[in-house]
Amino acid sequence: MELEEEFSKNRVKLKRTKKSGTVFLVMYALYLLVALLTFFSAAMTADTELLISGFCIVGTAAAGIFCVLTKNNWFGVAAVVITVVQFLISALMNDFITQLVFTGVGYAFVILVIYLTMVNNNSYHRLEQQYGFPNFEVKQAMYDLDKQQRQIKDPYAVKKEEIEKRNASISGMEEL
Repeated sequence: MELEEEFSKNRVKLKRTKKSGTVFLVMYALYLLVALLTFFSAAMTADTELLISGFCIVGTAAAGIFCVLTKNNWFGVAAVVITVVQFLISALMNDFITQLVFTGVGYAFVILVIYLTMVNNNSYHRLEQQYGFPNFEVKQAMYDLDKQQRQIKDPYAVKKEEIEKRNASISGMEEL
């Protein structure tokens, strides 16, 4: 009964983790749309700052998407670094206080989403280490245990195989 409760809790956690991963994936896809709009705006105004921001946004969104899909948090770290670099570049090209007030909230939101993605990945990795990981079904766990038990030979079966091997090698000698 305890195994069923643990499996049901883990199944719910896994479902929640996968669902939030999908939400994060959609958010990064929307961020790619922001990059497209930034590139369009840069093309219309011939502004190099917007062009650099567009490339940084694409880098952040791509790293975030890879972070969600591969469950590798190093991509999340790269996304945070790219976002901070983007903020510093735009702050150096404009007034720092103005950038902090007007766009700091947006950068903070992006970093928050990346952080939540990394937390989501950590919970997925914790679930990976639990017994019965991919399915968390009691029947599957019992089947796996039975399969392992069938592969373990008792000492009598091992001794019988050794005797049969010896007999087989001796019978080959008689033919010579």
